[in-house]
Amino acid sequence: MVTRVTAQLSADPIHLETGHLAPQAHGAVLVRHRQSALLATVVAAPDEVERDFFPLTVEYRERMSAAGRIPGNYQRREGRIADREVLVSRLVDRALRPLFPTGFRADVQVLITVYGADEKSDLEALAILAASAALHVSDVPFDGPVAAARLVARGEKEYALASDKLRSDAEADWLVAGTRAGVVMIEAGSAPCPDEAAVAWLGQALASTAPLLDALDRLRAEAGKEKRAFTPVAGADHGEARAKLARGERADGRRPDEVRPISVDVGYLPGNHGSAVFTRGETQALVSVTLGGNEDAQDVETVFGKTSDHFLLHYNFPPFATGESRAQRGPGRREIGHGALARRALAAVLPRREELPWVVRVVSDILSSNGSSSMATVCGGSLALMDAGVPIAAPVAGVAMGLVREGGADTVLTDITGAEDGAGDMDLKVAGTRDGLTAVQLDNKLGAIPLATLVTALAEARRALLVILGKMDEVLAAPREQVAANAPQIGQIHVAKRHVGRIIGPGGKRVNEIQSQTRSRIDIKDSGRIRVSAKSAEDLALALQILRDEATDLKKGEIYDAEVVTVKEYGAFVRVGAHEGLVHVSELEEGRTDKVSDIAKVGDTMRVKVLGADNRGRLELSRRAALEG
Repeated sequence: MVTRVTAQLSADPIHLETGHLAPQAHGAVLVRHRQSALLATVVAAPDEVERDFFPLTVEYRERMSAAGRIPGNYQRREGRIADREVLVSRLVDRALRPLFPTGFRADVQVLITVYGADEKSDLEALAILAASAALHVSDVPFDGPVAAARLVARGEKEYALASDKLRSDAEADWLVAGTRAGVVMIEAGSAPCPDEAAVAWLGQALASTAPLLDALDRLRAEAGKEKRAFTPVAGADHGEARAKLARGERADGRRPDEVRPISVDVGYLPGNHGSAVFTRGETQALVSVTLGGNEDAQDVETVFGKTSDHFLLHYNFPPFATGESRAQRGPGRREIGHGALARRALAAVLPRREELPWVVRVVSDILSSNGSSSMATVCGGSLALMDAGVPIAAPVAGVAMGLVREGGADTVLTDITGAEDGAGDMDLKVAGTRDGLTAVQLDNKLGAIPLATLVTALAEARRALLVILGKMDEVLAAPREQVAANAPQIGQIHVAKRHVGRIIGPGGKRVNEIQSQTRSRIDIKDSGRIRVSAKSAEDLALALQILRDEATDLKKGEIYDAEVVTVKEYGAFVRVGAHEGLVHVSELEEGRTDKVSDIAKVGDTMRVKVLGADNRGRLELSRRAALEG
């Protein structure tokens, strides 16, 4: 039997349907919003296995056909999971995992497939909703429901279920998953915003989940299966460690609100455009910055089309960072997720794309890890950007906050180590400047955390950020005034649209000549914006001057410097910028000129006055008139 319910979160309703598709899955729900359609399925193994972790697998995939597109790769079919799909998979996992009962150890697989994609839909929030619905109606033990809502702030306006396009230049983007008991997961980024505003946005987003939770409960009431019984499997015993942490006793002797010792080095690598080593306790990140031209931007294909990414952050976690010996593969979900979080924290302080001439790549290599390597990447990345001379608005720092709940009381811990993360109940990563937060990410093991507890943790994080920023300022407090000498020299000019075709030339002939002459790369937009990258300041200056000359409009009666390009018996052909014209022999000087070559030679520069143009549009120029003034 097909069961349908509807929820109203914004102007367009959300429809949930079960009982028609994927009948052999243990739970399957189709979620529709506008033209978007996401199918979530859940299957759990019948037997449980004794192990120290819960084997949950979540995979989110987008079909290009969902938006009427054919994949642009060679095979013309969807390939390996893309980074965006990895990130959404992690979001869903983090919203679900805390809500499985303690000791449940059966293999669970949750698959979410996008079969319809509307540009005005929030596919990430809908994916969490669909996965939660599939688990809620299934027989798999699950302490849900959970739902996610996004709050996007732009000026004085706020939006829910905001699309990627709407979020692109938002002041705040808070995706919050929660139950009726509190917050389960946070993924947030913003321009530096005061802590009070962040708390308000968090509360509003959490409150917005209420109608979705009601719809999920209605769906279960009408179509839910009886939950299977299971025998809890004992996990790792952190009892003694938790008790000590609850009393504020930390293994390294720190107070609950104390940050580990910090050391900073900048300009550490000789060949990079900027670099830094950030060490906090036993966690160490070596971060480098490379500046490139527009051709170095990364093309990204999504279900909604192709875009170019001009700010790249790549995070690497080699096995020796934790004293292990294991095979190295390509970046896994952890590396992709940690890199995305650090990128979000730093992107908030970069200049607008129109004001940033380079493509910027940040690479963080974690050389040692004992807690919060992603936040070490934020600190090291901020320092490396400033070392490279990238004009960021302000330094950014990051810290990981923990929580232990014992006997009904919560103890908040600052700058947690790996062992404290394992024994504790929360991992709250907070990044920001002195003026406000730029990124927040919450994972927890309790199922839900009261908003009041998060407010306390954010206040403690603010104090820690100021300590860390103070340590960073002692070494480098602001971007260097000049970029590295080996960095690309990049300049930009704007010309009138009518000159663009002439500068490019037939088949790109003229622009290719300029690039060859000046050893540069030139990127021209139809709007008239021209960006030039070159290896030396001299080449850049020459390229920009030639381009300005090409875009020069000559005015009748004005005098210009002209280069002699051809000498004939009847006069000299000269070039002024992109324009060529004839200085007739009669216009070379006062009186008679017997031999043009006595006055003009190829390569010479002469002053000419624009007299006008003939009936075929050819310039008429005069050296004689220019000499007369």
